[in-house]
Amino acid sequence: MRAFGTNNFPDCSNMCHEPTSRGLPHSIGVGKGTVTMADWAKAEAIFVIGQNMGTNSPRMMTDLVRVSGIEEAQIRRCAEIYIRTSATIICYGMGLTQHQQGARLLQQVCNLLFLRGNFGKPGAGIAPIRGHSNVQGDRTVGIDEQPAAAYLDRVRDVFGFDPPHEHGHHTVDAVKAIRAGTAKLFVGMGGNFVRAVPDTERTYEAMRNLDLTVGISTKLNRRHVVHGKEALILPVISRSERIETEAGEQFATIEDTMSKVSASRGVLDPASPDCLSEVEIVCRMARATLPDSSIKSIPVKIRLA
Repeated sequence: MRAFGTNNFPDCSNMCHEPTSRGLPHSIGVGKGTVTMADWAKAEAIFVIGQNMGTNSPRMMTDLVRVSGIEEAQIRRCAEIYIRTSATIICYGMGLTQHQQGARLLQQVCNLLFLRGNFGKPGAGIAPIRGHSNVQGDRTVGIDEQPAAAYLDRVRDVFGFDPPHEHGHHTVDAVKAIRAGTAKLFVGMGGNFVRAVPDTERTYEAMRNLDLTVGISTKLNRRHVVHGKEALILPVISRSERIETEAGEQFATIEDTMSKVSASRGVLDPASPDCLSEVEIVCRMARATLPDSSIKSIPVKIRLA
């Protein structure tokens, strides 16, 4: 995409943990959690915040008691637990990230942890709870419509081309561009874009305005029937199926909420011998679109635990 000249990467992170990616770096330098699995066993207290959408708004004590239905004594008891423990983890979900001021709210969660020194020691830190294996990993590999200049400079130095520095479309901007007619093609890798965007009717209208929609998919859903003037569905090998190529067995990688990258190997036969992996489809699209590209191929060695 960047060699083609665009940073248009509306992705799953836009839909759930965007405040994590945007808010946490200003507080702790990285848009990820700071704990490992070992920390959970060492924590003296673990607070789970934002799993109930009804309690995700910051309020004064009287308002909090009235709205939550929780007695003030209970709220103060939670505060006392936090004050008295020396190692605390705060984990949070979409009840915080979907808040209108989600990024700023997460920065206040960081500030709360800073107040008691709950960073940089065993059993303490912040833990965003992500449910989708792509949400964190895609940012790690550079799928970001607002890439940092330092990252783009590294792309230039490593791969030998000048990537665009202009910000691309996130999910909302993508729908606006499609409605305005300035975007003509939508390629979706998995997911159900038309149902994930909150404004369903406008999204349906926008998708039908496209010249072409391409669905790279393991299963059918609503986005395959709400499509552009022309549409392609490209079935792919799923994570539960083996990926066999001339070079041998391949595998996908996932990054969990503890920032651990793991191999994911399927065990089933592909649904069809004609199915390709997502990576192979993307590479073939790139070669067809940019046949004279001078992008260097970088060999990578991966050690599997």
